[in-house]
Amino acid sequence: MEGQVDFDNVQEDQDVYGSDGERIGGVAGISVDADTDQQILEVSTGLMSTLYIPRREVAYAVLGQPVRLAITAAEARERFAAKPNVL
Repeated sequence: MEGQVDFDNVQEDQDVYGSDGERIGGVAGISVDADTDQQILEVSTGLMSTLYIPRREVAYAVLGQPVRLAITAAEARERFAAKPNVL
């Protein structure tokens, strides 16, 4: 099932994990970048912060299963902590 990404059925609070198996947080919502029309997965880390993960970095996302990223939790925190200007 790896590689299946269906954002239509992703729900708020669904767990999100890095490729290393580390839990990052829970789904806070899904936005669309107005400039590129790319979907952005908003992940609440529980530390009063949100990560903004582009769909291209999501390896697996279906209803009822944890969301898995194609990058490690550390990479996600390092690269996607800033809110995109277009959201």
